[in-house]
Formats: sequence, C-alpha cells, structure tokens
Amino acid sequence: MDTFGGADRVGKYDEGAAPRSDAISKGFGGLEETLRLSDMRPEKPNKGILGVGYKKALAQYEKDLRIWTRTNALRQMQDGDWGRPMHCLVGNDKGSSGKTPTTIGIGGAFGQAFGSQVAAFEIGETEGTLAHRAEGKAKRGHEEMLINLDKLVNRAAIDEYAKRQSSMLNVFASPDMRDIPFSADDVEALFDIFEQHYSVTIADTANTYKADVFAQGLLRADAVVIPTTLSKDSVRAVANLLSLFDEP
Repeated sequence: MDTFGGADRVGKYDEGAAPRSDAISKGFGGLEETLRLSDMRPEKPNKGILGVGYKKALAQYEKDLRIWTRTNALRQMQDGDWGRPMHCLVGNDKGSSGKTPTTIGIGGAFGQAFGSQVAAFEIGETEGTLAHRAEGKAKRGHEEMLINLDKLVNRAAIDEYAKRQSSMLNVFASPDMRDIPFSADDVEALFDIFEQHYSVTIADTANTYKADVFAQGLLRADAVVIPTTLSKDSVRAVANLLSLFDEP
C-alpha cells in the first residue's frame, strides 16, 4: 500500500531529508546536466503529509517547477525543425519604447537554446544604441563588414565583428557614428551574410517604419515583435506599425 501517495516526492521535500545535489550551486546548466530533468512535471507537495515542513517544501517545489518549465521550453526550441534560418524583427517608431533591450533579451533567450548560432544586429539608417547596451566593447562595427564583404569567407571572419554575450548571443552593431547611412541594399546584404552562418537573427530597428531599411527588414522577417511602454505615444506607434500589415 502506498501510504504517502508517492513516497519518492515526500522524501525529496521532507524537511529532514538529506540535502539535494550540489547541482543547484552550478546554476541552471549544472542542474540540468546533473539531474537530467525528464518530461515529468514536478508534483506539488501534500500539506497534510508534510505538516510543519510544507512551507519549505512548497518553496522548493516552486523552484523546481520554474526550472522544469524553462528546461522544457528550451528543449522545444532546440527540437524544432525549422528547415532554414529564422529572422525576427523588433520595431516601434516611438523612441524609448524598449526596442534595443527587447532585442538583447530575445537574442539572449535564443542564445541559451542555440548557443552561438544566434545573431542580433542593427538595421537603422544611422547608428543606434545596441553596441552600448550589449556587454563588452565591439572591436569593429558591422558597417565595416559591408566594406569587407569579399573577406567574409567563413564564420571566424564574421565573428571578428561580433560582441559575444554571456548568453552566447552575437551582437553586431555600430560602436561609433557611421560615415554613410545604411541603405536597403546594405540591410539585404547583412541578412544574406547572417543567414549563411546563424540559425536565428534578431534585427533591432530605428524610430521610423517608413524608411527603406525598415521595409527591407520587414520583408525578410518571419516574426515581428513590437515592444511598448504604458504611454499613449508608444501604444499609438504600435497601432501605426500594425497598420502596415493591412496594406496590400
């Protein structure tokens, strides 16, 4: 007779049980590697069984549930069979709407799943703030990539222009003012380069959706993310951008 309705879970959450593996101290990656979390969702502890230890057991369960949820989300992304590189565009023509932080956040999330196979880059006509929001200092701007297209013969040559993040995301941006604004052809060339060497790209846009560079990015995008703040101006800008999808 199974008196406890699953004694293995009671033992795990029992306040007097031995400490769990030191995988927790290794962070998320260490925990995933050590425990090899299965598809089994963590079970909520039984208050009637644990009594005074329930509060601590509940806190541990909630922590396990967050880890399980994140692990399975990553696995779903990793197991997805897309068949080709996927492109995401982040846009809102209202300044300070969170485009660049959203670009880095989305890129970092995909970087956790795909490692260094993810690239984030600016496609505004002039330099943006991506280079300054990202970790580290860029050696060279991606406008220099366009000048040296004939030298980009392999991934190593391309990575010379990247800022590698702790999330494994590769950031390509302009650390300094550009001498020549980007054109639609420049944006097309950047997409062509990254598509050959990265599984996922995230394009950070400027504050105008009517520019040719934005239109070119939109043509290449598989998904569009529109961040906004709780202000009328930012929400109105969302509506303006969405209206583009209604045009023939």
